[in-house]
Amino acid sequence: MILLVCILTSLAVLSVHAHLLKPACYVRAAYCSSSSVQSLTCREPCTSLGDVEILLTGGDDVETPRFYIAHNRSANSIVVSHQGTNSHNILSILNDLELLRNPLNSTLFPKAPTEASLHAGFYETFDRTAQSVLSTVSAGLKSKGADNVLIVGHSLGAAIAVLDGMMLKTMLPANVPVQTRVFGLPRMGNSEWASFVDDTISDAFTFVTNNQDPVPQVPPTILGFKHPSHEVHIQSGNVTVSCNGQENTHCSAGNSLLDSLIADHRGPYFKAAISLVCDCG
Repeated sequence: MILLVCILTSLAVLSVHAHLLKPACYVRAAYCSSSSVQSLTCREPCTSLGDVEILLTGGDDVETPRFYIAHNRSANSIVVSHQGTNSHNILSILNDLELLRNPLNSTLFPKAPTEASLHAGFYETFDRTAQSVLSTVSAGLKSKGADNVLIVGHSLGAAIAVLDGMMLKTMLPANVPVQTRVFGLPRMGNSEWASFVDDTISDAFTFVTNNQDPVPQVPPTILGFKHPSHEVHIQSGNVTVSCNGQENTHCSAGNSLLDSLIADHRGPYFKAAISLVCDCG
């Protein structure tokens, strides 16, 4: 019992709402069409965003998942949100199945250890939007007077968001806070990559796993893949706990694929039903 208390820390409801509920709402809107997000006509997913101005939408929902960049006026933040895998589109799924690992781009990640390597499909998908994200976020910080950045994503979009967070933390001025909050994150790279994430974005990073979702368990550790730290796990009964360290076996790493539920990947996460089928209009 003492060991469990040290490993798992229950999160207060106020903490969940302040730090994770709004990011979940941002992610949900990324599943809506680019045109409905641009015009903020995607019904509940758009109204839940609050006082925002859309700066950019992109992605083709085929090779590149949809994404948008917005200015949240009330928080004075630039928000980057990435859609996840569209199960109806085989090209998007193939990104997830490309298990070879690539080294990191030294221009975007100049401090990356040479031993760090990433899932090739995730990195190539990130690379298609990286320059647009960097330039739009940089311009938005200046033109809107924003003073912080939030990057969010779900599933494949969670992997892209982590890469965005790492890139922006490195490329933006050091006095600009960059927060990364993601949901249903698959394993992205090797142990050196996981430690690089821990060293670079540290407490400004959270990845949320939901009950028996199988996606955080793939690719498997036997192939050399490893999660970073800062997992928050939603257990049965909607109990939310903070999981210390990498690959905490009392959280998603301890789940069995035999008991997995793909419905847990779709959500709901807290009160925001992140879903591959979104009532977007």
